[in-house]
Amino acid sequence: AVVSTQSTGYGITCQNQCNMSITLAPQFICNGSPDCLTDETNCEVVPDLPSCSHYQHRAAHGGVHIVPIHNYTRCSIFDLEAEPPVYPYCWDFHDQTNCSDGDKVGGFCPIDGVMINISKLMVCKNHPQLCDNAEENNCVNVTSTCTVHKHRLCDGVEDCHDGSDEEREECKNAT
Repeated sequence: AVVSTQSTGYGITCQNQCNMSITLAPQFICNGSPDCLTDETNCEVVPDLPSCSHYQHRAAHGGVHIVPIHNYTRCSIFDLEAEPPVYPYCWDFHDQTNCSDGDKVGGFCPIDGVMINISKLMVCKNHPQLCDNAEENNCVNVTSTCTVHKHRLCDGVEDCHDGSDEEREECKNAT
């Protein structure tokens, strides 16, 4: 399978049963339901790869289905509020760590005592805690529509659409 970085985030491009090339988002990889000829291969848990409980499988069928975490399943786009929901790969969100794409990195924090990067999708979103110190949720409500991680305040980059995260009083006093 070929790694895909199309708008669905990561995933694989593979041939379906009609021999058409399709791109599968990580939620459909190793979920126990073949969508193409290769999406259920490389799903065995091996000692050298981290693993987790598959989110989509657990949400649809209950129970635990342990799968390996691959680079093409890490830090993929997810939206649990969408209709239909776009699930992360892992039930515990550990697929949202060790992003290999720097554009997807939202910060660094210790996880199980090791400093690791985490996805932007985990920062200030009130998902289950990943960081040992809950650093991903150390956020400031700048306005009623903009919440920013405390380390992104006064950093010279406008994170709020109106730039209010860079115009705060503490930014004027920063050296």
